[in-house]
Amino acid sequence: MRSCLLLLTLLSQAGAARWSLPVSLLGFDGQGHAVTTRSGGGATRLEVRDTGTGQLLRATPLDARGPGVTFNADVTVAAWVRADTLHVWRAGQEVAVPASQNGLAGTQVLALSPDGTRLYAGNFNGYVQVWNTQTATRERTLPQRTWGVNRLRVSPDGQGLFMGTQGGASRVYDTRDWSFTTLPDVFAKTVHSVAFSPDGTRLAVADGVEPARLLNLRDPAQSRTLPRPTAPCEVTVWGGRCATGPVTLNFSADGQTLLVAHMNGLAVLYDIRTGRPRAQVSGTDPGQTLLSPDGRTVLSGGIWSPPLRADRKSTRLNSSHRCISYAVFCL
Repeated sequence: MRSCLLLLTLLSQAGAARWSLPVSLLGFDGQGHAVTTRSGGGATRLEVRDTGTGQLLRATPLDARGPGVTFNADVTVAAWVRADTLHVWRAGQEVAVPASQNGLAGTQVLALSPDGTRLYAGNFNGYVQVWNTQTATRERTLPQRTWGVNRLRVSPDGQGLFMGTQGGASRVYDTRDWSFTTLPDVFAKTVHSVAFSPDGTRLAVADGVEPARLLNLRDPAQSRTLPRPTAPCEVTVWGGRCATGPVTLNFSADGQTLLVAHMNGLAVLYDIRTGRPRAQVSGTDPGQTLLSPDGRTVLSGGIWSPPLRADRKSTRLNSSHRCISYAVFCL
């Protein structure tokens, strides 16, 4: 069986490589640093890196496996499920809760509150467990009307919890009293990716088929569907249409820019005020493409890797953007 080495490569505006490392990209911390994992020699560590240089700022060894790890805003709490055992790492200490005590068999997705005190676990059987990470105890269970909870996202203030299922039902919970709002049918399809705006008032949703949608949580009547970009792209899919199939998305820290990455490798930056595309980059990895919180860097790759060698590609966005692209080598 061949092993694939994935390289995240930061490119300058001129296209020269700034840094490349065999790491898995998980996301960003509350200060805009890249959060990665690296495995080797039977061990895995959770890393915090400078997004612009790739410099390692700190690392913590974990008994975890890459993308299954969830972490809080300052990366002081992490959690993962392995062999139906819940692991919670907090303040340098790891606690393991075995499956016989936690009912976590069938867990598909995890999410931590920004302060790390609550852990949410979505289950294939159609419920969400709420755990207290300080005591490693379950506080409540949120039953759903359909099966397969596979998407969870917590708002930046911790007061909102998005829940999506494979059965096509989506809700947003108020974590203060556990009341919830059922999303309109147009937002309730099987969700690939979801992101709260920094102020928690908007929710961006990508379902992998239709154009990305932006839900106004305060005034649903102001919700809108983002337009498909009309500029040419290098790769077309599904009848020659460009940018079909949005699969990952996230906001810049100021909430003014939304990145939407598509199955065909086209990532588009949208201006939230106008709802119009303002820049794009082709040749990205649809498995994981994210915009850095400062809105200046696109990172691509680091979760799923194609089984064949992929050539490195980059597209300049504009004078204020840089691009991280990926390369995969099967050894």
